[in-house]
Amino acid sequence: MKKIGLKEALEIAARQGWFASRTGEMQRTLGEIARVLQYEEGQAIYHFGDRTNGIFGLVDGAVEVRIPRADGVDITIHRAEPGFWIGDLAFLSEQRRIISLVAVAPTHVLHLPEPALVALLKKEPAFYRDFYALSHLNTWLALQLLANLAVSGSVARIALRLNIYLDSHPDQGDIIHLTHGQLAELVALSPPTVERGLKELQDRGALELGYGRITVLDREVLLDAISGRDKG
Repeated sequence: MKKIGLKEALEIAARQGWFASRTGEMQRTLGEIARVLQYEEGQAIYHFGDRTNGIFGLVDGAVEVRIPRADGVDITIHRAEPGFWIGDLAFLSEQRRIISLVAVAPTHVLHLPEPALVALLKKEPAFYRDFYALSHLNTWLALQLLANLAVSGSVARIALRLNIYLDSHPDQGDIIHLTHGQLAELVALSPPTVERGLKELQDRGALELGYGRITVLDREVLLDAISGRDKG
C-alpha cells in the first residue's frame, strides 16, 4: 500500500465529508494536531469497549462499523468510504467506545488525538459546535440505518439501503462499492433474497450490477421501489 503523507491526507479530507464543510481556519488548526495512521485489511482501528483516544477520519480504503449482538457476535451495520469521520460521541461524552471500527481494505485515516483535542477546545471552545455538527451527522446516519431495518419488503429495504449509501457518499457518484454478500449483511437479509431483489431492481432499470459494485442508473426508480410504486 502506498503511504500517504499528512499534507496529502489533509488535501483529500478537504474534498468531502465533515472536514470539507469546516472553515479554512478550523481545517488548518486540526491539520496542526492531526497524524496519519495506516491499517491493513482486517485490522481494528478500535474495539467496542475501548477507552476513547480521539477522532478518526477516513482518507482512503474502507471501514466497517460493527456492534456486538447479545451473544457477542459482531454484526456490520455500516460500510464507510473516504469522507467518513467517527469517534466524536465517545470523545465528547468521555465514555467508552460503543462500536468497533475495522479496516476492510488497505486504509489510511487522519487521527485527531484526544490530548491535543482537549487542549484545542480549552483554547478555542467555539470549536465545540463543529464536533457537535459531526455528532449530528452521524446520528442522522444511524437513524437512517435504523429506519432501513424497519422496512418489511425486501426490495424496498434493499432500495432504501442503496439510497442511504448514495446520500452518505455524495461525492462518490452513482457507483456503490459493495458485494452482494456485504449488502446482505447490511440489510439483514439472506444472500439469495438480496440477489433476487437486486435482479428485480435491475429489471426495473434502477441499477446495473457488476463485480463488487452496483451502479445506480435511475434514482427516481429506486425511490419508487422504496415507496412500493412500480414505475412504468
